[in-house]
Amino acid sequence: MVWAHQLGGGVVKFHDTITDLDDGMPTLLERDLREMADKALVEMYDLDEDGNGTNQSGHLIPAEHISTMPIRINQPLDPVFFAECDRAIYKNLVAYCTLYPDAMPSCWWDAGGHVAVYRKGALLGMHSDNDVNYRFGDHPKDQTALFNTVSSTLVLGAGFSGGNIKFEHLKLEVRVGPGDHILFPSNYMGAHEITPVIEGTRYSYISTFGQGTSAPDRGIVIQSERKSGLQGRTWLPALEQDVMTELEADHRLSRRVRDHSDPT
Repeated sequence: MVWAHQLGGGVVKFHDTITDLDDGMPTLLERDLREMADKALVEMYDLDEDGNGTNQSGHLIPAEHISTMPIRINQPLDPVFFAECDRAIYKNLVAYCTLYPDAMPSCWWDAGGHVAVYRKGALLGMHSDNDVNYRFGDHPKDQTALFNTVSSTLVLGAGFSGGNIKFEHLKLEVRVGPGDHILFPSNYMGAHEITPVIEGTRYSYISTFGQGTSAPDRGIVIQSERKSGLQGRTWLPALEQDVMTELEADHRLSRRVRDHSDPT
């Protein structure tokens, strides 16, 4: 049974979101993700014989630094398994919006996720999920992150240690295990880092929820539907009704949510 732990600052940890993961991912799925990660690593860098790599921007990355960076799998994922993940994540989003009703009007669509692979020694520095590294006078071409409002991390694999999610401004460090799902604000208050993985490999399914209409010139294209396992943004037409259904017994919160959608 899924149960939630409200950690403060908009961070909520849902335990046992995917119960089948208690002993780790299915063997074939983990094998496929491991092979996809190997392929993604080759595509990310032009590696020399010493393991040093040149990235797509032409920067030389020393081998010891490459080993500390997560590998992101952007290829199509297993549609059956990740359909289950998408359903569970949406269900938790509905629950999240009952805890934070003001989040609901900011979740217009979901962005299909990717898998982040943290092997032993890998980590991720402090960042927020709606930051596009803007500096005055330099307008980034890819502004997709600007529209993110709620971030989602679903931990898949077992048998790893370390890899905690640390929220600097909220003074939180969240230990995660297989089946745990974290929802949190995408803005600067939700700035976070992933602490080094000490042993094993940490797999997580990363997705976001956001707001705003389609803006193809900024990389935002929103679809009416998306097949699980594929990336892309999809409208959430039933979210308000689903949240209201959850809140129908609590008239105070129900009224608060309704006020956002009723201009009268």
